[in-house]
Formats: sequence, structure tokens, C-alpha cells
Amino acid sequence: TIGDAYIVANQLSSEQGAAVIAAGKAAFTQAHAVLLTTSAAVIAVLAVAVFFMLAGYRKSPSAGH
Repeated sequence: TIGDAYIVANQLSSEQGAAVIAAGKAAFTQAHAVLLTTSAAVIAVLAVAVFFMLAGYRKSPSAGH
């Protein structure tokens, strides 16, 4: 996690700590982008699936209306 990167960075020299923090930030940003892209793809697939599943659905008229 990004928090762990900061904890480890505090135990290192300032130059090494800065490198660990930069790597942690880059990893967090990359993971966040992959997560958002994957979520968007799953939502899109589900939307298309629901569209096709409901495409043939017709409400049957009520007997009293």
C-alpha cells in the first residue's frame, strides 16, 4: 500500500526513501487506473447483457386495464 511505502521510506536514507515513495506513488496510480478501466469494462458488458436480455421483454397487459 502507499502507507507501507511511507513507513519503509522513513526507515531509509532520504534519497532511498524518496525513491521508495516515488515507486509507491507510481504503483498506486497504475493500480488505480487498471481498477477503473476494469470496472468500466465490467459495467459496459453488464449493460449490454441487460439490454439484450430485456430486448424481447414485453409487459403483458393486465386483465382489468
